[in-house]
Amino acid sequence: MKRNYLFTAYLALYAFLLVSCEKDPAAGLAKSRTMMISATIPIPVEEGKALWLEGDTIKIFSNRDFTGHSFIAKTSGSTKISFTGPVTEGEQFYGTYPDFLQGSFDGSIFSVEMPEQQPTSFWPMVGKGTREDGLEFKGTGALLSVNMTGQGNVSSVKIEGKDAEGNPLLLSGTARVDMNATFPTLQMISGGNTYVERTVDVSLTSEVKKVYILIPPGSYQSLAVTLTSAIGETFFQETSSVNLSSEQILNVDLLVDFEEIAEPIEANLSLAGLANCYVVPVGGNYFFDAKLTDNTVLNGDGADLLWADVAYNWINDNAEVQNAVSPIDPEYIIKDISYDAQEGRISFTATGNVGNATIALYTESGGTRSIVWTWHVWVAGRSLNQMRLDWVSKNLSAKGQSLVWLDRNIGAINDRADNIGAYGLLYQWGRKDPFIGSRIIGQKANPSGTDEGEAFGDLTLPIYANSAFGNEFRVETSLGSVQDVVKNPMVFYASSGNWAMDIPASAWGDGVAPFATWQGYMRGDDPSANYTDGIRSGSKSIYDPCPSGYRVPTSEEMWLSFAAWSHADYPAWAGNVTSTIAANTNSHLVTAYNDLSSVVLFPAFGHRDAGKLDALGSAGYYHTATINPANASQAFRQLVGSNMRVEGSGTFAFARPVRCVVE
Repeated sequence: MKRNYLFTAYLALYAFLLVSCEKDPAAGLAKSRTMMISATIPIPVEEGKALWLEGDTIKIFSNRDFTGHSFIAKTSGSTKISFTGPVTEGEQFYGTYPDFLQGSFDGSIFSVEMPEQQPTSFWPMVGKGTREDGLEFKGTGALLSVNMTGQGNVSSVKIEGKDAEGNPLLLSGTARVDMNATFPTLQMISGGNTYVERTVDVSLTSEVKKVYILIPPGSYQSLAVTLTSAIGETFFQETSSVNLSSEQILNVDLLVDFEEIAEPIEANLSLAGLANCYVVPVGGNYFFDAKLTDNTVLNGDGADLLWADVAYNWINDNAEVQNAVSPIDPEYIIKDISYDAQEGRISFTATGNVGNATIALYTESGGTRSIVWTWHVWVAGRSLNQMRLDWVSKNLSAKGQSLVWLDRNIGAINDRADNIGAYGLLYQWGRKDPFIGSRIIGQKANPSGTDEGEAFGDLTLPIYANSAFGNEFRVETSLGSVQDVVKNPMVFYASSGNWAMDIPASAWGDGVAPFATWQGYMRGDDPSANYTDGIRSGSKSIYDPCPSGYRVPTSEEMWLSFAAWSHADYPAWAGNVTSTIAANTNSHLVTAYNDLSSVVLFPAFGHRDAGKLDALGSAGYYHTATINPANASQAFRQLVGSNMRVEGSGTFAFARPVRCVVE
């Protein structure tokens, strides 16, 4: 049935029953009988005209036959057409639309299963009448017309409701419809969930886009609409004191401010520059050169997926993943990976789902694969240009300087404080290969409850790992060379604060800091180098994990940009930027100097210590490319706690987020 966003509160459908018989002359008995139903749909008020289409089906029952038989429309494009199906004996007839509804009929009550994932144009109707008078169909539910304007792309619309006491109401599961009632109405009785949802693909503009969702009629203390974007952003709006009757439409107007729709990029990812991480904003076919960032050509026998994010079942929307959707789809993020040895290129197809994946170039001998190099594919739902952040702080401004950053951690698919998609990935200092993060957002109220008991344990986000390369993420305490580590990108090496025996000081393009202590740098009294000198840049190394055009920042770049510290010993850093703690988490929202419109999120992601997630919701630690001169085994970091400040502790073996600065 074609409905142009269909029904109003006065929709009714009338059916008239006609009978014909075809007899077998040989047997003198009825061989087959058909019944024709003439169905009429009036023109609904305001919402346009509803037309039957050929192939539409309804199901007919009677007081003698509770089984139900499907009747099929034989014509199309009219408000009144004929349906044909087998004759049902009886004096009282009943009908349902659509006929695919799962349920039963006992002569007076229809029991039906209302899906939590609603299909398009879902409008259950029931009819009652006699053969002489015909059937009168009526809608059994109420419709929410979710009217959206704004920007971004909406991928799902979810509805939840509460009763007068504030308790969640069942909106899906088993429902009953009393056919003896004057106005048959859906009544939820058991099972199911306290929400209904539509999967959509709606690009928002200033023009209103409508999505219709059916809910049971009744009184609601509140009705909540949650929109989710393709990259995990959420929009929430609640309407109070709602009373809905059958066939009523409630308009809910939403002005949505999701991130702008991702812009496409060139299929050749290497055109923007060689990197160990390539950003893909949208689905499509892509390729990159099998080269290091210094243009060294790499060779292998093939390329394949090493690991990838998957689809998830959620406990709390965007804040806690329960597990992976079963069965796991290894092609959820990327697929069709191939290596062209002649061209020296690796190609793949991005599905359009956001998340992260790693591709390995390998050699093979005797059925055993050995990894040559790996590349991180970051399907961010945004192009690099759309993640660009122009930044000025007080201390940068004093030198007439500014910097350009990515507005999120490497691997993050959004920048929302209450969304695990903002966490991104974790890196041991100096390594190019990422480690997976948390399945749950760290809560400010209980940070101690979000530490893992074992490496890559119960707090770790589920992934797909290709068994052709061995096990999933794991920990090793026996150290080898950096080249050995390159061949084992899923192994978390950790011993005495190191991940290899020969970690170079320039692993991420910088080295040992030029100042004696970070305290002297921050005070401005270190004679070798201090904050008054302004920006000191680094370079991009072959182990740099940042995408094309970006690199790991030096400690000076990070501190000058984001440190916000009210401390008597370091007066120059008060008001450098403005930092506030996000609600429910210890993530920080940092506002640029004299620019209230420029705000960036630093999630309280914690880190991995010996492979275990630690300090989720308590602090955020951010590697820089610089080494602490007081102890060469320690990397500088950015700490997010009570303020944005600098500390000099933290080993190479800790895995932490990385925020990239433009080259």
